[in-house]
Amino acid sequence: MQFTVNGARVLGEFTPTELHVGFAGLVHGGILAAVLDDALAWLGYYHGQETVTARLAIRYRHPARPGHRLRVEAEELSGAGRGRMRQGRAVLRADDGTVIAEAEATMLPAPANV
Repeated sequence: MQFTVNGARVLGEFTPTELHVGFAGLVHGGILAAVLDDALAWLGYYHGQETVTARLAIRYRHPARPGHRLRVEAEELSGAGRGRMRQGRAVLRADDGTVIAEAEATMLPAPANV
């Protein structure tokens, strides 16, 4: 995925295909989780700090279908200086604004040897 920054928010778009289907023609929840997780990880990157996810809590609200564009928006809830954890929130929406899933995460600085 490609992400952009708008102020303090990370934005991205993703259009799932049939390759992303898990069950009954719906996009697999793990794919949706990966999109949310990736957007949250980029919060640190855009602040000059690579991070890894320590905790990710997801709330699935509506199903997503292949071929329908999704938009993700992530924001930092509590900032961090170098060497400290970051808290973030991300929302994944359909084009019509329907919330597909939401996530909150704790990200830690990436180890130096990664």
